Amino acid sequence: MLSSGPHVSSWAVEPAILVVGFGLGLCFGTLFDSALSAISPDQAGSASGSLGAIQQLAGCIGSAAITTVYVHVLTSGTHSNAIVASLSVVLGIAVLCCALVWLLPRKVRSSHE
Repeated sequence: MLSSGPHVSSWAVEPAILVVGFGLGLCFGTLFDSALSAISPDQAGSASGSLGAIQQLAGCIGSAAITTVYVHVLTSGTHSNAIVASLSVVLGIAVLCCALVWLLPRKVRSSHE
């Protein structure tokens, strides 16, 4: 059953949420390892705390930006236009993040070091 518009049931979006959640779960563990791999062991605690705080801040800013776009477009358009605009912002952020992946360290420190 294909649904569209504001009357989509939660069951219609469950498969997409499952796939996105699974992918993010696989990504975040290795992302933290990669981001912290160039940090010396004596600075790992503070670097890990900073990374966690920055992740939370970025999540808040991202949610606020996407919600702002949605509400702004919704005031002058329809739900469909607002959803398309919001998802366009999400896609732009995702492309930017994919471009920034190349800034991560190339080698992950082994757990023996």
